[in-house]
Amino acid sequence: MHNDDVRFEHNDINAVAVVGTGLGVLIATLLTVFVIWFVFAYFRDSHPKQEGRPGLGPVFGRIRQPLLQSSPRADLEALRARDHRLLNEYNWVDRSKGIVSIPINRAIDKLVAEGMPPRRNYSDLKLYPPREGARDTGF
Repeated sequence: MHNDDVRFEHNDINAVAVVGTGLGVLIATLLTVFVIWFVFAYFRDSHPKQEGRPGLGPVFGRIRQPLLQSSPRADLEALRARDHRLLNEYNWVDRSKGIVSIPINRAIDKLVAEGMPPRRNYSDLKLYPPREGARDTGF
């Protein structure tokens, strides 16, 4: 029985092209894996062995302590105490030169009272009086 309302594609996909593309991707993937394998083997054999813990670089190979924090809560409390001391107390920055850091609240008060010192000479700065305008123009 023939039905004129049913339509379909008369051409199939090109199976040779699909299989060829799949084989090409497979061969390229295998080739990449083998190249990377030999490159890593070359790097592993060309560099001298490091003493210390295996798998760590030259700096970390000499560490004899565990790399995990033994007491993260105490470390955080110590960090917060150090930050509080640096921000809220007088501390020596360089004792030989007489440089001291001041508490942040004192620094803010001093900055408000004395202002920010200029970074360069603004003697050639030209100021123009504001022009009249409407609220929409910003003048």
